[in-house]
Order: sequence, then C-alpha cells, then structure tokens
Amino acid sequence: MPPNGAANRKKKIQKRKRAKARARQPSRHAPEVSADAAGATAGSAASSALEYLEAWRDREGGEWKFNKNRQSYLLRAWPEPTKMPRAAFELLLLYASTLHPGARARAAEQARTVASEAEAELKVLEGRPEGEADEGDGERAAVLKIRLMRSLKVEEALEGAEDGEEGGEEVVGEGGEKGEESEEEDGDGGTGESGGEDSS
Repeated sequence: MPPNGAANRKKKIQKRKRAKARARQPSRHAPEVSADAAGATAGSAASSALEYLEAWRDREGGEWKFNKNRQSYLLRAWPEPTKMPRAAFELLLLYASTLHPGARARAAEQARTVASEAEAELKVLEGRPEGEADEGDGERAAVLKIRLMRSLKVEEALEGAEDGEEGGEEVVGEGGEKGEESEEEDGDGGTGESGGEDSS
C-alpha cells in the first residue's frame, strides 16, 4: 500500500473525530433551555398522555391512533400522582386491559416492584421515632400510600384483563358492532374495584 494512502486514512479519521466532538458540544446558536421550559415539557408530556387516553376512550369517533411514546409515558408515570391525576389514572386502568401481552407483563412486574418499594419505605417511615421524623414525612407517607394503592389497582386490572379479554381484543356485541364490554356485564367498569375510593 502506498505511504500516502495511510496518511489519507489518518486524516479522514481525524476529521471524523473532530466532527463528532463538534456535534457533542452545544451549538452557539441554539437557545438555552431553562428549568421552567423543562418543567413545561414534562407538563406537556402529561397533558399529551391525558389527551391520548381521552382519545382512546372516545375512539369510536376514529380520532385515536396507537402511539408507543404516549403509552410508554403512561406506563412509566402511573405511580406518581403529580404526573398522572386521578382521572387519567382511572382511564389508564381501563386502557390496561387492551395492552399487548408483553406490555401487560412488564406493567404487572412494574406494579409489583412499585408495591414492594412503597411498602418497604412506608415501614421505614412509620418505624421512625417521633423525634427523628422530618416535616415532609407525613406528605411522603401519603404519596407512598397512593403509589401502593395504585400498584394494587394496576395489578387487579391486568389480572382482570388476562382472565377476561385475552390480548385486548374487542368484544363483538349484538348486531355485529365492536365495542367494550359494558359496565353492567362486569359489574365494576373494569377497574377491579368493589366501590371503594382511595386517595390517588
């Protein structure tokens, strides 16, 4: 191989390395993202996920379309009451029955993990002597109780989906119309609840 062929290869490699280094650096022309803007992005993700769930609920009109990013956000955010309000969580419980079996298994595993972590942290908080308790312990305990209740509800909804509609298939009703089972048929609207409310 000629000697200048090796030199050309070295130059190309160095040129690529410089280009990669420039790509990693923030642009001088790009606007800086403030903490407020980052919070707004998180808020917009939550509102987009809520809109997605509402569109799913009203999917008879044809406006809903599956979106993996929205579903991923929903399946990550459900334990946190600050990221998912109660109304969205109730819709998520219904949506969970339509999850693909793989996503259903991952969500069930996540629910078990969230429940065990919340129980363990609650035991630690409740085991502290009165003098060692922090001001935020009461608030943290309330959030942990919500996470625990939510995880139990998600597990129940997923188990109900496995027992009832396999694979999230729609039920064909009278007259050949597709639709969900009615609340009268399963008695609790698919939430797995028997009428009690929690603080989530």
